[in-house]
Amino acid sequence: MRLISIRLRRLAVNINKALDKAFETKPLKEIVNAPVDALDGVSASDAELLAKAFGIKSIRDLGTNKFFLMAQAITVLAEKEEYGRSDCFSATFLQRDMRFLREIDMFFRNTLIGIANIFLVLSTSAFAADQDFLVVNNTGVEINELYVSPSRVDDWEEDLLNGKPLRHGEDLEITFHRKENAAKWDLKVVDHQGNSITWDDLNLLEISELTLNFKNGRAWANAK
Repeated sequence: MRLISIRLRRLAVNINKALDKAFETKPLKEIVNAPVDALDGVSASDAELLAKAFGIKSIRDLGTNKFFLMAQAITVLAEKEEYGRSDCFSATFLQRDMRFLREIDMFFRNTLIGIANIFLVLSTSAFAADQDFLVVNNTGVEINELYVSPSRVDDWEEDLLNGKPLRHGEDLEITFHRKENAAKWDLKVVDHQGNSITWDDLNLLEISELTLNFKNGRAWANAK
């Protein structure tokens, strides 16, 4: 199964979609020191070229490389440039004032987390799969475990909530690897008492939002 990330509205964004599968479950403190080709889309030969040209060997090296940071600064400032003004961010101004370059470099070093968050938000749509969907808990109870598995597979695999309950009224974004091709999926939820409810053969190619309901001993789901 190529289910790679989830996002609770109260939780941070998962970066799995930016990583090769082998690194999807590793902590950030380990990922930051991983080789550059741990990033999805960066090959081993790409990593060799980066190491040879810029001495970049890890994701940390890439994220803090002064040339990459400077290129980002110039790209942002180019959109703000106003010709004819002496106080604008022009190429001439940048060449004249090296202190400004150092300030820009420091600015980007101090805002790398913000840049990473922007990248993660943008990557959600760039890497989205057709099966991605939103689960809404309208059961009136707290969901303590949630599983999604291809209908053809006899294994629920891991609990997607990972110890973080989905309370009534909350929703959960479930994102698949863009190469996933299974259409029919099963979904199971479990409450704190171990009671479970299963929905089978959900065609996620036709569902973008699934609201789970429970009342008077009856469970049902509304799909959009």
